Parts: sequence; C-alpha cells; structure tokens
Amino acid sequence: MAPSEIVVKRSGFPKDFIFGAATSEYQVKGARNADGKGNNSSADGKNGSVALDQYHMFKEDACLMKKVGLNSFNFSISWSRILPGGKLSGGISKEGIKYYNDLIDALSAQGIEPWATLFHWDVPQDLEKEYHGFLDRQIV
Repeated sequence: MAPSEIVVKRSGFPKDFIFGAATSEYQVKGARNADGKGNNSSADGKNGSVALDQYHMFKEDACLMKKVGLNSFNFSISWSRILPGGKLSGGISKEGIKYYNDLIDALSAQGIEPWATLFHWDVPQDLEKEYHGFLDRQIV
C-alpha cells in the first residue's frame, strides 16, 4: 500500500487511547489586558495581544473539540491572569480564576478531560523586573 493510501482510523487505536490537543496561554487566549490580567515577559519581546481569542470563545472551542473527537485538552494557566502582580501581595484576579473555572466546566460538559500546565514560559513582567525571571532563586 502506498503512503498516500494509508487510512488512519480511531478504531485502529486501543479503546483506552486518549486523543487530545494542547495549547499555551500565549498562543491562543488573547485578551491580554482583559479583566485585570497583568503583563507578561516573553523571550521575543512580544505581548500576545493578538491570538485566537480563546478567552472569549472557549465555549465554542470546547464544542469544536468534542466535534472532532478529543478526549482531553491541555491548556496552560497564565500566572499573570491569576496573580496580575506576580505575587499574592500584588492581588488575586477573581476574574482570572473564574475564567479558568469556566473553561474547565465547559470542557467537562463536553466530556473532555481538562489537563492544566501551570507554567508555560510566560513570566509576569513584575517578576521579570524584580528577579530577572528564573535567574534568581527567589522567584520560586
């Protein structure tokens, strides 16, 4: 059989095989300044303001994930969306926490298991300034 004739079907995988997808906050969320989110520092100096707008479209996205047959979805949690100043002393964003709870609920309602990544290379700008990111052990 030629490579162009190979057909991959879900039935060819074990029944307990998990089909999933993954994204990072920076790649898909957008809404850089929404609901009190703090600024992030990125290696390339960009700010992530333009993305796929998953922040506002997560319910529709969860439906699409179900439609294509995903069992799981791995998303990253932006540190500065929860702690805009990078630390508890800088305040907690109730809106940021609500967003992630709503995302998890939307995924679960579609039968999609949520998997969270707690750090995906977006350091709060305030911590980058204070500690030079992870160059200082105090950031931990």
